[in-house]
Amino acid sequence: MIPVSIVDQRRETGSNPPEIEDLQQRYAVKAFPTLVVFSPATGRMVTTRGFGDADQTLAWITQAARSVR
Repeated sequence: MIPVSIVDQRRETGSNPPEIEDLQQRYAVKAFPTLVVFSPATGRMVTTRGFGDADQTLAWITQAARSVR
């Protein structure tokens, strides 16, 4: 697992660096927070957007990890 935190600077500076734009496009980040579980072995990806409490987030990550295998 590699956690990645993206700071969207569009509101503050008007644009993002190219590497941030690439990540947002590649993983379909349209809102914050967005959680993405991606398996390089299978190429499968699961995404969710919005806030949840700790238990909901842990349950989602566990289920997402199973589904991308």
